[in-house]
Amino acid sequence: MIEDMSDAIDMLSSGTYTVTRPGPTTFNAGRKGPISSTTFEIVASVQPAPGRTLETLPEGFRDRGGSVLYTKTLLRTSDGGAQEPDSVSIDGVAHQVASCSPWAELGNYYRAVVVRAAT
Repeated sequence: MIEDMSDAIDMLSSGTYTVTRPGPTTFNAGRKGPISSTTFEIVASVQPAPGRTLETLPEGFRDRGGSVLYTKTLLRTSDGGAQEPDSVSIDGVAHQVASCSPWAELGNYYRAVVVRAAT
C-alpha cells in the first residue's frame, strides 16, 4: 500500500511560485497571432534536477540547467505547436515546463521538470 504523503510535502515546500499559462496559439493568414496568458500561484518544492533527469530531456533543453518541482498543480508542456508550455518564475528567473507527470509514489502530486527559458 502506498502512503499519501501530501501533508509532508506541504511542510517541505520551498514556497509559492508564479505560473504564467499561455492561451492557445492562434494563426491569422498563416502567421502566429498574439497569445493571451493568465497567471496564478502554486505551492511547490523545488529541487535541483539530477543529471540523469536532464539527459532524458529533448535536445535544446539539456544545456539550460533545470530543477524538479513537486506540486499539487498539473503544469502544461508544449504539445507540438498548438499549446505553449507553462512558465514558472523561480527566484525571478523564468523556467519553461519541459515535462510533468503524476508522482505515483506520493499520490496526488505531480513531478515537473523545468529548464531556464530560452532568451
